Amino acid sequence: MYVTNIEERDKRKAVVYVDSGEKFPLYKGEIKKYGIKEQGELSESDYRFIMSEVLLKRGKERAMHILQGADKTEGQIREKLEKGMYPKQVIDDVIDFLMKYDYINDYNYAVSYIRTYSNSQSERLMREKLRQRGIKRDIIDDAMMETMEKTGYDAESIISSILQKRKYDADNADIKEKNRMISYLMRRGFKYDDILSVLKQCYQTD
Repeated sequence: MYVTNIEERDKRKAVVYVDSGEKFPLYKGEIKKYGIKEQGELSESDYRFIMSEVLLKRGKERAMHILQGADKTEGQIREKLEKGMYPKQVIDDVIDFLMKYDYINDYNYAVSYIRTYSNSQSERLMREKLRQRGIKRDIIDDAMMETMEKTGYDAESIISSILQKRKYDADNADIKEKNRMISYLMRRGFKYDDILSVLKQCYQTD
């Protein structure tokens, strides 16, 4: 294996590029230890040891540190490790380790998120938030099916609650204010028909 470039990241670390197109971060002391030099050869045995022992151990430690703050999804862990320039195989092995010991579970994460926010967010917004966290669509679908009925999700009740919190006065609101409120609720993912239904109820009540 041929080392094409060594790029310094900071005073302690550098990124090693090899001719396969792969790159990986090492401390400068490790680069010296394994005799890694630009335009030089990296033995297969050293490469395998770096991947399976040095970087995999470090990747697991990094992932566990990330998880100390709060639960994370597979996608969020992958993103963090990718930013750290860990090779794909190392990232895959770290994810396998986390899943094996249930440190990450996207389905459970999605269920927990839906239970927490089903009284304040639209279904569409919850789905979007979960997708942004890297959760696959089929997992979101299963979590929604499992959780929404149990939580008694009611879009119109949530809309009513938002109107109250924003002190919307249906009796005195002009058309401009009404349209502004409709636009606000639609941006949050609520359906137009549900919004109109709640607004009509407000007028009837008033």
